[in-house]
Amino acid sequence: MTRLAITSALVATLSLAACEKPADKTGAAPDRADAQAVDVAYRCQDGKGLTAKYPDARTAIVTYEGQTFTLTLAESASGSRFAGGGREWWIKAYPDREEGTLSPTGAAAGGPPIAVCSRGAPPAPTTGPEFNPSIPPKEAETAPGQPGNSGGPLPVSAPPCRSGDLSLRRVGEDAGAGQRAVTYAFVNNARTPCSLKGFPTLSWYDENGKALANVRVVQSEATMFESSGPPTEVALAPGARAVFHISFGGLQQGSRPCPVSARLQATPPENTQILELDDRISPCAGQVRVGPVRAETAGTTSL
Repeated sequence: MTRLAITSALVATLSLAACEKPADKTGAAPDRADAQAVDVAYRCQDGKGLTAKYPDARTAIVTYEGQTFTLTLAESASGSRFAGGGREWWIKAYPDREEGTLSPTGAAAGGPPIAVCSRGAPPAPTTGPEFNPSIPPKEAETAPGQPGNSGGPLPVSAPPCRSGDLSLRRVGEDAGAGQRAVTYAFVNNARTPCSLKGFPTLSWYDENGKALANVRVVQSEATMFESSGPPTEVALAPGARAVFHISFGGLQQGSRPCPVSARLQATPPENTQILELDDRISPCAGQVRVGPVRAETAGTTSL
């Protein structure tokens, strides 16, 4: 799920050649084993509770007042919006909290929301007897020095994350000076903390399942979203996420059409099993830069 994503800072031009190295193209067959989705609890302004599960990158299962809605990722100007069955669940992340709004769609759209909820800092004042703003939910505690973590304080060193415990999401994008950039997130779906360090291995495929022709993926400590810096260990509490950024030239080169992807395969650092995601990019310049996995901070853009 989206967590603590903020507006990105654009950098018009970066001199990046010194820190490039070709990405490892090897990888095992995609790992399609389902990771068990965990309940993410929110407290609402009416004093009631709401839970959400995110079994994959495009699905949210929201339960409120005894009703459960299975929603699908939909277009949004900001945050992440899931819709279906006359309901929508729209979540947005801030440095100290995540807020979600459950609302009707269709003919009832435009009316008052069904529930406004949050995790992290307490929501707006309410009179509900079950809600005590002086006691934040345990799952919203943040590990020192790790913005974006949730689920309670983490040990100093958590074991490496396994692909089977992670899911992959596209969480942000931006453009400027002929460059395009996309932010992705690895989400920890396990019930215990884990850690990531290093570069993911990425490959894009077209609608026919063929690797994008003449597109080279290079690992770089600097992308459009961030300045240079070596990989650092990122500890993830259950339900938390770590991000990585890519950037590429988005302007067509002469008469040659830009390649267009339909699917991304990503291998987390220190793993061999692949995660997959429906994903559309057009790296017209024939090269994609990928940065290391980072803790989610104010430099992250969210859809």
